[in-house]
Amino acid sequence: MSDFILIFGVIAVVLTVTALASGLVERSPLSFPLIFLGLGFLLGIGGEVKVLKPGDIYIIPGGVEHYAKALASKVRALGIYSPVREEFKY
Repeated sequence: MSDFILIFGVIAVVLTVTALASGLVERSPLSFPLIFLGLGFLLGIGGEVKVLKPGDIYIIPGGVEHYAKALASKVRALGIYSPVREEFKY
């Protein structure tokens, strides 16, 4: 389970990506920012691939396929969502 904080309809979720779970493609209906906390990610967004390091911030556009691949055994990112995504509600 992810660590999260819910305040006034905004949720901040610490997402952990392991090397084994890397590369899963998803498409979110709304845009959201990711702040990269771990040792590094390959982030694929709509056919473009970027290498991101700790402290980098990237806005994932709504409706665009994206994926993250861990460059270490386990890396973390902070995702900020508003409205709160259904999978993060109790």
